[in-house]
Amino acid sequence: MAKTDAKSVLSRIDRRLKALAPAGKKKLSDRAASLRAGLPEDAIGTIRKQVTNRRQSGFRVETMDKLARGLMTSPQWLLREEGAEYVINFEAGVHLESEAVLAPAVEGKTVPIAGYVSAGAQAVFIPLPAGELDRVAAPPGATEQTQCLQVRGDSLGELFDRWLVFYNDIRSPVTPDLIGKLCVVGLADDRVVVKKIKRQDGEYVLISNTEPPMANIAIVWAARVIDMRPQ
Repeated sequence: MAKTDAKSVLSRIDRRLKALAPAGKKKLSDRAASLRAGLPEDAIGTIRKQVTNRRQSGFRVETMDKLARGLMTSPQWLLREEGAEYVINFEAGVHLESEAVLAPAVEGKTVPIAGYVSAGAQAVFIPLPAGELDRVAAPPGATEQTQCLQVRGDSLGELFDRWLVFYNDIRSPVTPDLIGKLCVVGLADDRVVVKKIKRQDGEYVLISNTEPPMANIAIVWAARVIDMRPQ
């Protein structure tokens, strides 16, 4: 059992729940996060009660490993705030917008693959000709505007090469709700990248797991990633 300050761990869990909040909500629910991590639905709630009642001061390594993957971070960050907070390093699909995080793709409904995009710093968007558009099963919460890109490259982590990234094709400028979120981003030089948007010294900075930050860049549009899964 890993030893650490339990209340600080709860604080960091809450920080990740806010970062992964579905649109219009203040944070991801304990139940959704527990299920997403592959734990019983009451896992985080039970931890809260145990820590509050001073019945728990440590955490099982297996539990923290699963919880970290579900919260897109690392066990080291959850336990001791060491290393990067934001990490994508797990092998299961991630439903970022919906609390139905373990729901399968919507049966019978499909969305188009609009093209291919490199996740790296030198990304180039390659659209598919109309006659070659492929379609894949739609994610939970898909609308008529939902489409996806196939990621080529390892900027999101090497496990994510050839993954499908789903988003709603509403090409609007960056809004405050997109700051700190993983997005499909269109740049002024026609590149399209899949990055986390941050704001620093009044400028936008695009962050990934393995590439250097992209700073002082002109963003034309951005759309939040609502779902990811391997093809």
